[in-house]
Amino acid sequence: MNYDVLIIGGGPAGYTAAIQAAKHDLKVGLIEKETLGGTCLNRGCIPTKALLHVANTYDQFKQSGNMGIGFRELTLDLDKAYQYKDEIVDKLVNGIDFLIKANKIDFFHDTASFKDQQTIELATSKEMLTAKNIIIATGARPIKLPLLGMDLSCVYTSDDILRKPIKEKKIIIIGGGVIGCELATFYHQSGCDVTIIELQKRILSTIDRELAQNLNMTFKRKGINIITDAQVKAITMHDNQAICHYHSNDKDLEISSNAIILSIGRKPNSDQLALDKLNINTEKGYIKVNNNYQTNIEHIYAIGDINGGIQLAHVAAAQAIDCIEYIVNKPRHYVTSTIPYCIYTKPEVAYLGITEDEAKNKKIDYVTSKFIMSNNGKYLIESNERGFIKVILENDVIIGAQLFMDKATEFAAYFATAIDNKLTYQQLTKIIFAHPTMSEGIKETIENIHQASIHIAPINH
Repeated sequence: MNYDVLIIGGGPAGYTAAIQAAKHDLKVGLIEKETLGGTCLNRGCIPTKALLHVANTYDQFKQSGNMGIGFRELTLDLDKAYQYKDEIVDKLVNGIDFLIKANKIDFFHDTASFKDQQTIELATSKEMLTAKNIIIATGARPIKLPLLGMDLSCVYTSDDILRKPIKEKKIIIIGGGVIGCELATFYHQSGCDVTIIELQKRILSTIDRELAQNLNMTFKRKGINIITDAQVKAITMHDNQAICHYHSNDKDLEISSNAIILSIGRKPNSDQLALDKLNINTEKGYIKVNNNYQTNIEHIYAIGDINGGIQLAHVAAAQAIDCIEYIVNKPRHYVTSTIPYCIYTKPEVAYLGITEDEAKNKKIDYVTSKFIMSNNGKYLIESNERGFIKVILENDVIIGAQLFMDKATEFAAYFATAIDNKLTYQQLTKIIFAHPTMSEGIKETIENIHQASIHIAPINH
C-alpha cells in the first residue's frame, strides 16, 4: 500500500486527521481539490467572523454618539473589509500548509474518486493511490432551492458572498438559521436594509426558545425585518429589482430588494466520489457510519459534515482525532464531551448541555439561575447590548448553560469544563475571577443560587 491512511478532503476534519495520524508515525496522504482549510477556513467560520469583526467595529463608531463621546460619520469600505478577511484567511491557510509539510504528509491538489475499496484515482494526474485505511472528509456545500429564479445574478449563496462583496443596500436573506442570522448581523451593521424570510414559525427554530426569542426581539428593535412562517415560491426581476415571491398567512405576497442571499442549509459533497462502485451506504448523500466512523466497509471511514452528524468545525476536528485513535487502537477522547454551540450575532449566542425545556421533557428535578449582564461593570463599559447567563443544575451539578451576550462564545469552554467534569456550583464559587471582567458574570450566576431569586421547577414523577 502507498499509505497507512489516505484522507480525501482538507478541511478541519481532513487536515486534523492527517496531522494526528502523522503524530502516530503513520504514512499519510491528504487530497484536497480546492484550498486547504475547507469551508470553515475559506468560505465559512473564519471569513464570516473576520467580516463581522470589521462590521462590529464600524458599528461601535456609529454608536459612539449615543454614548456621548462624539459622533463620527463613517462609511464601511467593503473592499477593505474583504481585503482584511483575505489576509486573515491566507495566514491561516499558510499555517496549515506549514503543518502538513512539517509532519511530512504527502499533499495532492486534485479531485479524488474511488477506483476500488483500497484505491483512489486522482482526476487531473490520473495517479492511483492505495491505502490500508481511507478517510472521507469532503464536507458539504450550500443548497439552492429548486425554484424559479435561483440562477438569477441577484441570487447568492453564502459561498458566493464570502468570495467577493456585494455592495447592495437592500438585502433579503432566505433562511433564519445560524448562517442567516450571522449574515443578517453583518449586513445590518454595514448599513444595509435587511429582511430575513424563514419557513419555520421562528428564527433559529432548532435552538433553545428563550435564546431565539431574545435574538428575534433584538433584531426587530434594531430594524431587521423578520418574516416567519413563510414559504418562498420564486424569485423574479422587475425594474432592476429582485422580487421575492412568498406565501404566508394564506396569502401570496412579495417583497423587493437589490440582492437575495440563500441560507437554507447544506448538502453533502459525496457525488464525485464514485461511492456506488463500492456500495457504500448513504442517506440523502450523507455517508452512514457507526460509532467508530466506519462505513459498511470497515477500513473506509467518514468524518465531519459528510457523515450527516453535527455540522460544526470543532466537532469535525474532534471526530478526526477519535477516528485516528481508533485506527491506531487507542482510546478515543471526545466521544462523550459536551459540544458548545456558538452563534456570532450581536449579541452572541452560546449554549451547551441540557436546556430547560429538555430538563422538563426528561422529568429532571432541576434548578435554574440567571444573571443579567447589565449588572456587570466590564459588560456595562464595553457593551450596550442586552445580555444574560443562565445555568441549569441537577442536584447542585451544572448540566446546561445558555448565554445571550457579547462575548458569549468565549465563555462556552468554562461551562463545557463544568459539565464534562460534573462540577457543582459550590466548586465553581471557589474560583477567584479577576475584576473587572465579564467572566465575573459566571460567578454572579452561580452565587445567585444561594439567594431567593432562584427558580426551582420540580417535576412530578
